[in-house]
Amino acid sequence: MKRKLSILIICISLCILIASCGSNFTIVKEYSKTAPESVGLSSQQLDEITKMLKGDVAKGRIPGAVAMVFRKGEIPYLVSVGMQDKRADIPMTRDSIFRIYSMTKPIVSVAAMILCDEGRLHLDDPISKYLPEFKTMKVGVEIIGRSTAERDTFYTVPAKGKITVRDLHMHTAGLTYGVFGTSAVKSMYLDAGVPDTDQTLSEKVRKISRLPLAYQPGTVWEYSRSHDVLGRLVEIVSGVTLDRFLKERIFRPLGMKNTGFYVKSGNHGRIAQTNSMIPLSDVTVPPKLLSGGGGLV
Repeated sequence: MKRKLSILIICISLCILIASCGSNFTIVKEYSKTAPESVGLSSQQLDEITKMLKGDVAKGRIPGAVAMVFRKGEIPYLVSVGMQDKRADIPMTRDSIFRIYSMTKPIVSVAAMILCDEGRLHLDDPISKYLPEFKTMKVGVEIIGRSTAERDTFYTVPAKGKITVRDLHMHTAGLTYGVFGTSAVKSMYLDAGVPDTDQTLSEKVRKISRLPLAYQPGTVWEYSRSHDVLGRLVEIVSGVTLDRFLKERIFRPLGMKNTGFYVKSGNHGRIAQTNSMIPLSDVTVPPKLLSGGGGLV
């Protein structure tokens, strides 16, 4: 339960950081704490968050964290704990820069909704209206043999409906990720190189369009690469690259100066690193792939 709460707090903090940038509040670096009780919160209960995060650092679950609560136009709670880079002995700070991975998805959804607000895109439009490669899709059908003597069977059938813009937002497009699970369609994603980062967003989406869907459109929710497709849709409709659209229409208006697909050279010393030996994405240089599903810092 504590582990789930840790993840929840971090996700909420990211959402609040994104949302609060558009509000009239003190810049985090110049933060002046508001008394929690003045906005209806408990100092004692907020301290429990700090204790929990410090406990997770002490147990090696996380190297460090930044947590913030934004309420009634004020910041009653902002704390950094642990290390930004343990190997380099750099402590976590309130303005450390994080790879936000899948929290890129809600930002790309905002970008698509801006286009909907402007009447340039509609939620119930078939995506093939903008990406014709998705016009005629097949759906994979896999029958698992009941015993070792029976072979697994795989075939495709025509999609009964069209993938809509709404389906991309809701992960009901019939797409998958490829890296979670071992179904035939997921294996095809890996074999086709869908997860590769050495490709453009256009190339990645084109690969996805050539593969069978895992489900009939609009019938099943599955966490998927739908926001990469949605990001490409934003590019097609807007006529500019995804990074440019996000910068001009979201980041710059909200004062999100440190959010983008890479970290500028003067800020490399602020990048938070993990304790894990698993290599993280290199965010010190502009990426070839502008991943709408997980590329932002």
